[in-house]
Amino acid sequence: MVAPALALVLALATGAGLVLRGYHWPLDVLGSWCLCLVLLLLSHRLPARYARPLRASRDPSAPDR
Repeated sequence: MVAPALALVLALATGAGLVLRGYHWPLDVLGSWCLCLVLLLLSHRLPARYARPLRASRDPSAPDR
C-alpha cells in the first residue's frame, strides 16, 4: 500500500513542479494525469477479461507439451 501512495505523491509533485517552473500549462498536466488513469485502468482490467481459462487434459496419464 505504500508504493502506490508514494507513486501518487511523486506524480503530483512532478506535475506541480512542471507547472510552477513554467514548462507546462496546468491543463497539459491535468490531461496527462487523466490519460494515464484511463490507460492504467484498461491495462488492469483487459487482461483479466480476455484471459483464456486453463483447459484440463483429456488423458491424465499423458504428459503435457
